[in-house]
This record gives sequence, C-alpha cells and structure tokens, in this order.
Amino acid sequence: MLHFALEGTFNDNVDNLFSAWHEPKKLINWFNLNDLVIGQIMSDFRVGGKFRFHLYDVAGESHILMGEYMDIQPNTRLQFSWQWVGEPHLSEVEVLFDDVDARTTNIQLIHSGFDDEEDKVLHHQAWLGCLDRLVLASR
Repeated sequence: MLHFALEGTFNDNVDNLFSAWHEPKKLINWFNLNDLVIGQIMSDFRVGGKFRFHLYDVAGESHILMGEYMDIQPNTRLQFSWQWVGEPHLSEVEVLFDDVDARTTNIQLIHSGFDDEEDKVLHHQAWLGCLDRLVLASR
C-alpha cells in the first residue's frame, strides 16, 4: 500500500486549526479538493461517528466522500477513514497537531492505503490545495 505525508507550519493557534477540521462552517471554506467544492457536510464528530461530504465539480456533477472518525484527540490528533461513494478503495487519513506556541502550530497529514500511484498523486495534489486554504478558514 502507498502513502504520502505533508507537513506545514501555520501562523494560528492549535484550537482554531483543530476546529477547522470538524466545524462545518469552517470546513466548507477550505476543504475544496482540486475542482470539487463542498455543497453539504454531514458529520457526527465523535470516535465511531461518520461523516459525509457532498461535493460538486465544475460541470455540476455530484461526488460524495464518506468516512468514519477512528481517533479524536482534541488539538493533538485526528484519524479517519476516507472513501468515495461508488469506489471500492478505502484509505486512511491521520492529522497530527503540534502546538509550537500560542500563535504557531505544526500540522502533519499522512494519507495511506493507496493501491496505485495515480490515485496517490491525485490525493496529494488535492491536499496541497486544501492546506493552502486552511489557515484562512481557521479564523
């Protein structure tokens, strides 16, 4: 199985950044995967809880991403499964938060479980764009 890791330092506190990963009003502002834009978020933010993101591409076609929260350690770690409806492939995302100081947070994202290089590269590119937008939405 293939995986990738991304790391970044954000000029924001860990509380704001962690909440941006689970509060729908913040998620909708930064979680845009390549040309897909969120239209609806359903989330039961607890270990064992499920999430479902309804996204649309530029042609208006619907794409649904779903998963389950596997681990939630506030301001420290998130782990969740990741699957597109209609696709057999299931992967995992782990996000680690390191509170450097009151205004700085390091984030490491690990996305694992890819069967092929093309799928890994597509997800890597999408996450790069998301993380670029994350700091703007966390406030």
